[in-house]
Amino acid sequence: PEIKQDIRTATIVVAANDSLHKNDADYVCDVSNCEVNGQLALNVLALIGGGRLIWMEGTYEKGVAAGMEIPSNVEVELVPGAVITFADSINADGCIFINSDQVNGNENIKVVGGTLDGNEEGQASGIQYAVDFKNVKNLTIDTGIKHFRTADTKLEDCHNVRLDNRLASRRNLGHLRDIETISNFETPGEWTATLGN
Repeated sequence: PEIKQDIRTATIVVAANDSLHKNDADYVCDVSNCEVNGQLALNVLALIGGGRLIWMEGTYEKGVAAGMEIPSNVEVELVPGAVITFADSINADGCIFINSDQVNGNENIKVVGGTLDGNEEGQASGIQYAVDFKNVKNLTIDTGIKHFRTADTKLEDCHNVRLDNRLASRRNLGHLRDIETISNFETPGEWTATLGN
């Protein structure tokens, strides 16, 4: 008989220290440095070719500037009430999420739900974004974004991009191609983009 590829999608669940059902999670974050467990989960998904990373409700404090690297074919879902925020005094260039291969590119990345918070009042310096994606095909960003020092998003050479339901607090920087949807901005801020074919 022919061996068919497994069509099931792996799902990994990360919980905050204050999540209600943290015992149901695969990883539980301490009060700070949620990026350690988040990156471990993303690395597992990269090894198996993709899947879904769910962040349960709660507050996640990210203690370093380097972005958590999302591989191809991964959906990152923050459930309602999930907030990933920069810790005080990061004071360096950085972001919450970045795609894992900015040179050769990634595809099929989604970041949806919850809120990404740059904690601008707790930062004295640094160029900071919620997401920094470069060379991504089929990208969806549908999450609340607020309080980043520089801009909400940095998107460069991304194709087939969908931005939706965002709480934009600043301008967005990017070079986008084949934009599917930009809608439902509560506070659009200023959109700066170079649009190509």
